[in-house]
Amino acid sequence: MATLTKEFLSASAYGIPIKIVATATTGTTVHTAPAGTTGRDVVTLYATNNDTTDRTITVEFGTTDAGLHIVHLITAGTSKMIIPGIPLANGLTITAYVTSGANVVAVWGFVDRQT
Repeated sequence: MATLTKEFLSASAYGIPIKIVATATTGTTVHTAPAGTTGRDVVTLYATNNDTTDRTITVEFGTTDAGLHIVHLITAGTSKMIIPGIPLANGLTITAYVTSGANVVAVWGFVDRQT
């Protein structure tokens, strides 16, 4: 039977939001799933725009192929869910970048780890 545990994002120190410093692909690392195929991480992410200008965040799931990215506009001074619980496994890494405005968008969230 599967076991489910709630975990911090691997790039987060004890749940602290992760500042997105990258402005192009490959983005700032947000989370890396465990190696192997016996388990998976179901990842939920939120983003906060701490700037006075609207910003676009691009989330990459283990690839720099722009056709596979998830892109969100984050209105200035607001937060929103950007990943609603997408499974990730086999050592794949989630990265993110903001094309103009390093260090103004922060990402936080959690992982439901299934083993």
